[in-house]
Amino acid sequence: MKLVIETFSSWNFRNLDSEPLSFDPTLNLFLGSNGQGKSNFLEALGLLGSLKSFRGASPKKMVRRGESAYRVEAQIQTSSGSSLLRQIVEIGSVVKRQLFLSGAQISVSEYLQLLPVYVLSGEDVKLVRGLPQFRRALLDRIIFFEHHKHLEELNRYQSLLRQRNAALQSGSSAPEMLLWEERLANSAAAIVLLRLQIFEAWRPRFLDLYQRLRGEDFPEIDIEYRWEFSDSEKSLPGLAEKYRERYYRERNRDRRVGYTIDGPHRHDLQLRVGDRPLRDLFSSGQTRIVAAALSLSGLVEVESRRGEYLPVLADDIDAELDEGVLKNMVNFLGKGRQIFLASAHRDTILELFPTALQFEVRKGRADRGVRND
Repeated sequence: MKLVIETFSSWNFRNLDSEPLSFDPTLNLFLGSNGQGKSNFLEALGLLGSLKSFRGASPKKMVRRGESAYRVEAQIQTSSGSSLLRQIVEIGSVVKRQLFLSGAQISVSEYLQLLPVYVLSGEDVKLVRGLPQFRRALLDRIIFFEHHKHLEELNRYQSLLRQRNAALQSGSSAPEMLLWEERLANSAAAIVLLRLQIFEAWRPRFLDLYQRLRGEDFPEIDIEYRWEFSDSEKSLPGLAEKYRERYYRERNRDRRVGYTIDGPHRHDLQLRVGDRPLRDLFSSGQTRIVAAALSLSGLVEVESRRGEYLPVLADDIDAELDEGVLKNMVNFLGKGRQIFLASAHRDTILELFPTALQFEVRKGRADRGVRND
């Protein structure tokens, strides 16, 4: 089975023209010089799936200058039929977002299940060189598409974490601290057990994909879930008790710094070459291959759990990868998936993928090009 974006349209989103576009179910190319809007199309498609800009832009940055609202929508084809997804975002003192499935308004959790697109871009290097939060988000996204309540548990944990931190800073009594620590420990244990379970299943997939993509001079690597406890307590009550004890024991330390040091909000996926951090040893090109393997293995893991191929957005990745690696990557992705690739290197891309559907982008308008079938 395959999830396909059939059509797309937008209104007041950055510089994009409102003319609807129809896509090929395999490979679609957005070509044009820099600054014309190629990445804006991919950003809008990614926003339709994740509610977030892969560039990290806020809604206020994505609305066309002088406007107070934007809309993006797409007709998608799934195993259960065709559906229309629509987002309407109003920009004011408070940003308001409305989400629709075939005309009916739905919740964020329901919406996020519908179009899980994956994005490959220069931003992926943050998975290797960036803060732990980027790697945690990769793992949590994999979990979310099988365990829908995981997002709710993460939000609950963050709320409880803020409550304990506020209690630490205000000098709350021991009974009140115990109350927040009990709840926080239970939530932390639920998150960590699920992360460990999915990590163990996903890790071999990531390492296998790295082996496929790496060059001859790339060393062997490994990845580890780093957290507070070296032994893996497998029961929810047992791990919750360990966290309760930890929070109680380290309460004075946490009071001194003013926040909770331990818990899943501080965990990391550590990439290593032997016993050394990978980021200290790998070149820029090698780092991009590792980042691609992280992102793509996450895609494949989600696909295996959903039982369908998902769309992939690739933004100017040809500027970072040599032609051989790029072709291998697209060929790997193209086995069943719909791909959207944006590039400023028109001639090179068309030489590599002459039969792809082409869109020539100028000033936010995408004109369908001649396909070399």
